[in-house]
Amino acid sequence: MNIGIDIRELQANLMTGIGRYLVNFLYWAIPQNPDCSFYLYGNQDTYFQYVSHNVTLRIIPEQQTLYWDQVTLPRQIRQDKLDVFLSPYIKGPIFSPAPLITTMHDLLFLSLPEYRKNIGWELTYKCFARLVGESAKAVITDSLYSQNDIVRLLKLPRQKIKVIPLAVAPEYYQPVEAAAIEQLRQKAGISGRYILYVGNFKPHKNIQRLVKAYAGLDEKLRQEYRLVLCGRPDSHCLQLRQLIQELKIEDEVIFPGMVTKELPALYRGADLFVFPSLYEGFGLPVAEAMACGVAVVTSNVTSLPEVAGDSAVLIDPRNTESLTEAMSCLLTDQKLRAAYVQRGLQRAQLFHPNKFGPQVLALLKDIRLESKP
Repeated sequence: MNIGIDIRELQANLMTGIGRYLVNFLYWAIPQNPDCSFYLYGNQDTYFQYVSHNVTLRIIPEQQTLYWDQVTLPRQIRQDKLDVFLSPYIKGPIFSPAPLITTMHDLLFLSLPEYRKNIGWELTYKCFARLVGESAKAVITDSLYSQNDIVRLLKLPRQKIKVIPLAVAPEYYQPVEAAAIEQLRQKAGISGRYILYVGNFKPHKNIQRLVKAYAGLDEKLRQEYRLVLCGRPDSHCLQLRQLIQELKIEDEVIFPGMVTKELPALYRGADLFVFPSLYEGFGLPVAEAMACGVAVVTSNVTSLPEVAGDSAVLIDPRNTESLTEAMSCLLTDQKLRAAYVQRGLQRAQLFHPNKFGPQVLALLKDIRLESKP
């Protein structure tokens, strides 16, 4: 079986959510399926090192993305005689010579007003997403919430949309030595115990409200627990830092920047993980934190209750006081926190790559069989 996959999201020193999606599938699928041939398509920025008899890496220069997607890629797919082609995001070759399986992680850009640039852009995006979805033989999405969004906003048939929850990478299930955690803390400038957030700083992540909720904690708790906001700095950080100054908690909030390889150690060193997002197609950091044995507070909206189940404290993300109360409760009640840690460890087993990989591969095989003349 010849499987083609777009891997342009894999780049040196950059791991996006889609990149992790690809890595979690490929590192499971390639060794487990020696009878399958994997054709991986990248551009001049692609970085992927995996030597195996069943892997062919095609580096095809990309000057103009639309042309690469719709002309260059289909031409190569035809030459490689693929049985199926997997796109890890919302785009793909509309006239693919091989059956197309595309992935729609969420419809954030159509769901939240702040991401709608203008009516013309919104209509173009919606039409293109619908066109790709209609041309695909199947659409993978991460949650029932996102499946409902795709049906509602793109009018695609529900039976075409396969829900496959994202995988947590294997290293998050492995213990981390205390020395590695301490080394990371020193490197990141973290002293003492801490509350952790991991993600970007875009408005829907709701970090300003998290900062306000933290400021609302009892002063003794703030002195004992720092707030660590982990993510790549962006333009939204300026307003966030101004808020922190206004609240006079500059010495209590730490920005370690982007953490990649040491992220499991950062999770495991935390006493509490807080993820108050207003919108998620899945919410992978919640699952990662649970796999690392950290008690979690997260939102009761969009896909997050699906991921967390009863293994995290769910709060109204627009209610600052409820967020403060949830953090305070878990930080001051060690038994309750330990109970959520145990629930989270059990829940995290649902997101192991050994569950994710087989579901994706099974879908690829089913589509191949259905598409045979």
